[in-house]
Amino acid sequence: MNFQRILVAINHSLLTSTVFDRALNLAQKEQAHLMILHCLIEPI
Repeated sequence: MNFQRILVAINHSLLTSTVFDRALNLAQKEQAHLMILHCLIEPI
């Protein structure tokens, strides 16, 4: 499967670095653009 663009959502959770590393590795392998979406939870 060939990806041209990969969007990865990150936040301040414990899994962020793992998720980012996997997305980065996949983007490099596929020679794809990596887009990062930083998600924040605003208290109500």
